[in-house]
Amino acid sequence: LAILPSYREIRILRVFVLFRVFKLLRYSQHITHFLKVLASKKLELFTLFLLVAFVVLISGISIYVFEERHNPNISTLFDSFYWSLVTISTVGYGDITPQTNEGRAITLIIILTGIGLISFATSIIVSAFNEKMEEVKESRVLNSVNRLNDFYIICGYTHIAELLANRLKREKKDFVILDIDKKNIEKAYSKDYLAVAADATKKEVFRKIDFNKVKAVIALTNKDMHNIFICLNVRSFSKDVFLISRTTNINSYKKLKLAGANYLISPYDTARIYSANIIEQPIAIEAINDILIAKKNALCDQVEVLKGSFLENKKVGEIDIGKYKLIILGVIRNLSANLLDTNKKEFFFNPSDDFKLKVNDILIIMGYSISIANFKTLVTESSIKNVRKKR
Repeated sequence: LAILPSYREIRILRVFVLFRVFKLLRYSQHITHFLKVLASKKLELFTLFLLVAFVVLISGISIYVFEERHNPNISTLFDSFYWSLVTISTVGYGDITPQTNEGRAITLIIILTGIGLISFATSIIVSAFNEKMEEVKESRVLNSVNRLNDFYIICGYTHIAELLANRLKREKKDFVILDIDKKNIEKAYSKDYLAVAADATKKEVFRKIDFNKVKAVIALTNKDMHNIFICLNVRSFSKDVFLISRTTNINSYKKLKLAGANYLISPYDTARIYSANIIEQPIAIEAINDILIAKKNALCDQVEVLKGSFLENKKVGEIDIGKYKLIILGVIRNLSANLLDTNKKEFFFNPSDDFKLKVNDILIIMGYSISIANFKTLVTESSIKNVRKKR
């Protein structure tokens, strides 16, 4: 308002011009990053400053000695230092020019020195930004990750991790990939995945992550020792998050369990069992495989019996699962008070109509994706509705 012609007479309104200063606050984070980058090269920048000061001092004194009697524009040392700084910065106002051959020779030397010093300063700043670029990118990714809810953390972008990421993306589930190999991170970036070039075996990586929003952590590196460290690090921040780990050696099973892994994946054992079964039952195994990897319209999924939902304390026969166009393959029941204790879970295959469901039971169902999605929505909505009623 202060700059509009009709309001110019009301001078008090000019104070609103000061509010433009607050626009600078939106750049405060970028300014902080810039200062941190410069701070990382403080030794090099200090060396550059000393070099510039030395050149300005020597050239200023030299030009004063040669020009003071012949040049009316240089009468004091301040004039000579002013000329030296303007010249070395390649600004060159032209208000002071050397009159003697010695002065011109010094000018040529100062100009070439100035170009070299500017190049040196540029290389320092560029190298600092290159070194900090990964850190800045990591910070941005972690900020994006912490805005998500119920996301997965995949540690190690191996072939198995790539297949998992493809599946999660297809199911529109959020996840972030952690890998120390920058080539793997670039590969993840090419597929528009959230990824951070970081060593998940280091505790510092997880400090910026809000584990209350993490649905599960999956350690899929090729080395069991790395997976053990990842499990230990995750458990140091969260005792409740679901933790899955890959293992390549049967001797590592107990160590990974002690490190806090809830579930272990052994690709070689899985391949061995799969190969043995496919020899005897190729058609059946192929059909199951197509369902599990969602090649066909039908797929297999899990639904938890939530507190207050219409599934709680209901018998399987009372649900009338057929009207939802679904099939119940089985029910997983946790026999332990700790829901993450997978060692004390029991699987009931093809439960009878008299089987009574309890809270936290997991229904393994098969059907079309839209039918499963609708069924999950009904379970969640009924749970929320009944819980609110009780309040």
